[in-house]
Amino acid sequence: MKRTQARITYCVVGLLVVCAVSYVLLIKEERARPAASPETKVPDHVAEVAGTKVGKLDQVVVDEMDIVLAESVEGMEQRVYEERLKSARGFAAQGHVHELDWEEARSVLSAKDLPELYALLRDPACKDDWRYIAQLIGYLSDHGNETSVNALFDYFRRADDWSSARQDRVASFAMGMGKIMALEWIGMVGGETAEELLAELLEPGGAERLASAWLPETEFAYPGKQAHAIDSIRGRAATGLVYVESKDGAAEIERLYQEEYGRCVARGLPTTHFLNELVSALAVRDLISDIGIEGRFRLYGKHDFFEKLHPYIMKYLPEALQRRDVQDD
Repeated sequence: MKRTQARITYCVVGLLVVCAVSYVLLIKEERARPAASPETKVPDHVAEVAGTKVGKLDQVVVDEMDIVLAESVEGMEQRVYEERLKSARGFAAQGHVHELDWEEARSVLSAKDLPELYALLRDPACKDDWRYIAQLIGYLSDHGNETSVNALFDYFRRADDWSSARQDRVASFAMGMGKIMALEWIGMVGGETAEELLAELLEPGGAERLASAWLPETEFAYPGKQAHAIDSIRGRAATGLVYVESKDGAAEIERLYQEEYGRCVARGLPTTHFLNELVSALAVRDLISDIGIEGRFRLYGKHDFFEKLHPYIMKYLPEALQRRDVQDD
């Protein structure tokens, strides 16, 4: 119904624009045409005055119609943009410009849009938008929606066509991160299936096995090659387990953090990529304990999220990095 109304609106506006253009062109054509010789001689001073008045009137009409035309086109473009944002794919495409806002997404779209999003997530024509489509599935799904969890896990696990990104490091990285971020959205949906999958992906063997279809494609895209990608997978799985509020998952994240922290100290390293991932997950956990899980979700798309998270991150950073962070401030 909404799409039908939108089409009618566009047709009406389009008709007005066509009429406006035709009228402006007609006036301009009439003004450019040589005047016919009148049968009755009009005094020169009268013709001059009349011509001036008509010329001014024509110009006013042309100017006003130009303004109406410009406003009509601008208004139509704005309405097209607004209608596009109300569509699932149109809203997802905003992710190329800015972070998708959780609250805005849930005010414009709903769980009724999920079947369309599932289909889009498998449509090769939407390949460039998949990472944002997956994000919307996480935003819009009810807790424990297994259809959503399965759709997101299928997106994470499947090979997909990397041929266009194989020689493009940025594109390859983006494709990999889209899949990796799907683990965070799986955690956002939650439920037993989500918890089981994320717990398996938190382990290095599980991460490597479940991502085996596409992991080799990331070899040149990530600074630390496949090992870097595996650490990112485990890190997003950790954040997903925080969202699931898994007690076993929380204990395992703590254990892994202490283990990786000790390894950094023993080797004299300031940090590692995996330690950074665990620090982020623990910081999000503590933030949620203060503002609630929905409070955390509301921060998606907000510019002050990292500012709010920063104090929690500082609690878990190695001392050397904490001192450096204070100096930078």
